[in-house]
Amino acid sequence: MTGVDGPRVYCRDTFERSVAQVKTINVRELRGEIPRLRETLAREHELVLVSNGEPLARILPAARRRHVASLAAHRARMAPARVPSEALLRDERDRR
Repeated sequence: MTGVDGPRVYCRDTFERSVAQVKTINVRELRGEIPRLRETLAREHELVLVSNGEPLARILPAARRRHVASLAAHRARMAPARVPSEALLRDERDRR
């Protein structure tokens, strides 16, 4: 099917979960939807994959990966140690 804003997914049914209605899609429809899955998930936020009328899986958008600063940047933000690490290690070894 083609909608006003381009191809759209034909979702067979709605699946009631607590308050929100979640769109369902069967395996055959999912195969045809794979090229547009990112846009569909952006629009629907969640899909339920069904087979023979039974829910199989929830399809959710993957969480974006957080950007982790480099270790050098992290060290640059840290306050300098009052006691050198060598002295701390030596004291710890001497106590054993």
